[in-house]
Amino acid sequence: MIAKLWTTARGISLRCILAMLCAMPGLPAQAEVSAKDFNGREVRLPAPAQRIVALAPHIVENVFSAGAGGKLVGVVEYSDYPEQAKSIPRVGNFQSWSLEALVALQPDLVLLWGSGNGIDTLSTFERLGIPVFVSEPRMLADISRTIRAIGQLAGTTSDSSAEALRIEQALAALQQQYQRQDPVAVFYQIWNEPLQTVNGAHLISQLLSLCGGYNVFADAPTLA
Repeated sequence: MIAKLWTTARGISLRCILAMLCAMPGLPAQAEVSAKDFNGREVRLPAPAQRIVALAPHIVENVFSAGAGGKLVGVVEYSDYPEQAKSIPRVGNFQSWSLEALVALQPDLVLLWGSGNGIDTLSTFERLGIPVFVSEPRMLADISRTIRAIGQLAGTTSDSSAEALRIEQALAALQQQYQRQDPVAVFYQIWNEPLQTVNGAHLISQLLSLCGGYNVFADAPTLA
């Protein structure tokens, strides 16, 4: 009887110790994470993403800025910054990529460029049960917003918050530096054949304005 009581008490003690260890701060936890994307969707993951596929070069840069570059398992062509991005497997380009190659990478998060990849692609991923964050930065403030959101979903909020704040402070410093100077007329060429530029609604045009310039094609009817 005594031996049985001792065994029971020892089992209870062990369970108590394990429970206390699990509750201690500083130990890794697999808590749910979430972030609102640019389509107004609340993207929820049961735990921080460990296998991320980014379907646009600018998104790849944002992932590295958020401190989550080591979690990228797939990207698209022209993802060449930072240097580490060059060695990540390609699934195609931002306009034409292989769904089979992407699925084979077993991502737990896909970062989709809404207007570039095509927002209709979202339903395909939803049918496959692959979580998707839609990125569609249109304002300078959207850059830091994107970085913070990626950090939330990847569990790298310390790095992402610091980088987002640094960018916001840099933009504020530029505005302070150039806001009282006479603006300079600028033509911004983004491609040569055919010759291509952007209008005033584009993020590039906003950056020109921030730095003391104005886009001579600001009144163009289309974004690019």
